[in-house]
Amino acid sequence: MKKIYLILIFIVGVLVLVNIAIQFIPKKSTQVQDSCVYLTGGEKENCYTNTALDLKDATICEKIQDKNIKELCYSSLAIYLNNYTICEKIQEYNLKNQCLATSKNDTSFCEKIQDQNIKVYPCV
Repeated sequence: MKKIYLILIFIVGVLVLVNIAIQFIPKKSTQVQDSCVYLTGGEKENCYTNTALDLKDATICEKIQDKNIKELCYSSLAIYLNNYTICEKIQEYNLKNQCLATSKNDTSFCEKIQDQNIKVYPCV
């Protein structure tokens, strides 16, 4: 009986140590974002957009300085993930409605788009 308790204590100890060690392993998200920091201009913005899409993480779009590219990042991610809630982060009226129309597959948003040049599926 005492041997079983010792084995259980040993197993629990190993699991605790493994859990602590996992906390110190850098996450892929952090590594990729850190590599974007060293880029400049459009390369940096594209890096963040691609990383957001790769990791399916809208918070990465927030690192983009250029407002238009940031909103395109949100729109691309919302459409890619089919998650219309991400469209709510977009302030530009036409882009937001195009994002909602596409991610929700709801053409009622198409009627709100004033700029005909921005219309894509399902609004065309």
